[in-house]
Amino acid sequence: MKNSIFYALILLTLFCTACYEDKGNYAYQDINEVTIKVNSTYGVMKQDEAIDYTITPEIVQTTGDDNFSNLKFEWYVNTSSDQQKGEVLSTDPTLTIHIDPAAPNFKTKYYIRFYVTDTSTEAVEMFPITLEVINPYENAWMVLHDIDNHAEVGSIEYLGGEMKVTPNALSRERGEPLKGLSVSLGSRKQDLYYPSYWGGLDVQTQFYVNTTNEEESGLINQADHFLLVANWSKIIFPEDFNGYIPNSVQFVDSNTGSAMISNGKVFQGSGYSYLMFGMYPNEEVKADNANYYITKAFGMPHTAIGYDNIGHRFLHLYIQNNYWSGSSTFDPSTERGNMEYIPAAPENAADPNNIGSDKEFVDFVGGYWYDKTAMANWQRYGVYAYMFSKEIAKSYIYVFHAYPMTSSYDETDNAPVYALYTINTPNGITKDTPMTSGKAYNNILFYAVGNKVYKLDFGVTNGLSTLIYQHPDSEAEISCLQMAYEGYVGYEDEDKKNETYGHPYSRCMAVGVNLPDNKGEVIILQLNNAGKIDEDAKYPAIQTHTGFGKIKDITFI
Repeated sequence: MKNSIFYALILLTLFCTACYEDKGNYAYQDINEVTIKVNSTYGVMKQDEAIDYTITPEIVQTTGDDNFSNLKFEWYVNTSSDQQKGEVLSTDPTLTIHIDPAAPNFKTKYYIRFYVTDTSTEAVEMFPITLEVINPYENAWMVLHDIDNHAEVGSIEYLGGEMKVTPNALSRERGEPLKGLSVSLGSRKQDLYYPSYWGGLDVQTQFYVNTTNEEESGLINQADHFLLVANWSKIIFPEDFNGYIPNSVQFVDSNTGSAMISNGKVFQGSGYSYLMFGMYPNEEVKADNANYYITKAFGMPHTAIGYDNIGHRFLHLYIQNNYWSGSSTFDPSTERGNMEYIPAAPENAADPNNIGSDKEFVDFVGGYWYDKTAMANWQRYGVYAYMFSKEIAKSYIYVFHAYPMTSSYDETDNAPVYALYTINTPNGITKDTPMTSGKAYNNILFYAVGNKVYKLDFGVTNGLSTLIYQHPDSEAEISCLQMAYEGYVGYEDEDKKNETYGHPYSRCMAVGVNLPDNKGEVIILQLNNAGKIDEDAKYPAIQTHTGFGKIKDITFI
């Protein structure tokens, strides 16, 4: 771990005086070495009540003087910018900051300049320091695992250069455990002002926990002791609730809304509310095949895509067409969202509406279009859909672009199915193989088999798999892979968070590992632009976090 620690050595000048008439008659004063050690970053968890936080540098002088009578201390503090000096808050060797979350001027970041002056020589050393007040479980990995025959939610947090692992975060905060077994986690990271307002939430990510117990599954307020805001029976409109089952739940995030997949059905949220209504095939889709079963889905800018395992087709889950007003109560007259065919553009690389029953769908993962210039950032986001043949050792990766699904014809981006790659199926891939990717990688995805994580360059002829990580236990099984940012996020928010963490979140991958003794570990991999393990930064490039039970799912909030 690399939380920068400043060391400074201030040398008091050697004074020597000589008499011109009496050469060689010198008087010496010993050199006093002052060593100061202080961190560059400190982190403190936001509490319910006001607290005092003290920074205490380690100061040692060779003279042994521990009252520092020869040193002058000045602590300048401001909450606006690290480019400003601020006001003097202390002239002591230590700095204490009063942090009151209820104060009208409460801030979460303090920029500090610590000046130490040797009064006998006027030598000055300055130390730039940042103190972060961190909301609980913010920019953290959340881990769903089973322990003692019930589900548990653990956390991995990063606090001012330190890593904090709490395997039993939910039960510790609530004072009681969950009752059901693990199913899945979900997170909504985009355009949360109104959905959070109606839910009484003050969080940067909405967090969903799903177990086999229907009553305890739904929207959770991680900032308020994991309070259950609403379970799915309160989130989904009662007339559309039929079809939900607790042991089959996948959450889908998009910047214009959200969706939840359960037992093949689709439930759609809007950009202005956390409530959901049913989403149904439109007349065209129903005319061809009214039966459907959406196995998995993925959020794209302004919309989403799903795979229908009955009709063997990809369907456009048109989230954008259902932007109802924000509310915490249902309006029965709300227009339901549609599942539509993906536009059959002549430029499509393949027919997305007729995949064939000879292929097995594995997963959707996030992608990005690096080849295109003069295009808005959000238009570059896409999705990779991985399938393999049931008859021959071939796999197929469909590359989807969101923009042509929702916008009028644009000759610069007119094919929803931008490309189709056919490769040799890598050894060990099944319909349950964990996969992930993100906007940092073009025509690259990551998958796990056994105790190993591979990078797959599917744009290379026949595909190229490269081992990037192997767990030391040969009997370990990787249960899930998750990039911190897999879908669309705004550049500004991402850059700000990257600066705090010290490595781009779009290149941070969580690996859920289950060991033979039913214990679990979470491995965090910080990757480089080539998709391989990067060098250590503020935190290690390979992190091993233990103390979990059997891991089911991981998400980043």
